[in-house]
Amino acid sequence: MIFPILIAGCQTTSNLSTHTSTSGTEITSLDNTSWVVQSVADRGLMEYLSLTLNFKSNSEVEGFSGCNQFKGQYEIINSRLEIGTLASTRKYCSKVIMYQEQLLLNELSQPLVLSQMDNRVIQLINNKNEITRLMMQ
Repeated sequence: MIFPILIAGCQTTSNLSTHTSTSGTEITSLDNTSWVVQSVADRGLMEYLSLTLNFKSNSEVEGFSGCNQFKGQYEIINSRLEIGTLASTRKYCSKVIMYQEQLLLNELSQPLVLSQMDNRVIQLINNKNEITRLMMQ
């Protein structure tokens, strides 16, 4: 059974970089921010797993996808997040956890539109308008 995760994290010392224009708030940088994944492609997650994304100042992203650690390079262009090929550890977990992990990694492998909900929540929107929701740690 899959349940949505509701997690309140601690605020990081870095703030999300944005630019406000007539077309709305554009996210220009995720440098030095850490996020907990709340949902992936409109699907809830198992409660006991804490999937994470950490964006470094050197355009590197790393995180935990449910069973394995991953890392790679990213860039933001016109509020679109593009993550390059990810390197990952290769542990094996239960089928349910591996499914959830593959769902996240597949989402991160495609261009995603960034949308800011508030100071601590962003959405990554795929080309099917499915939403992956992140909450700042």
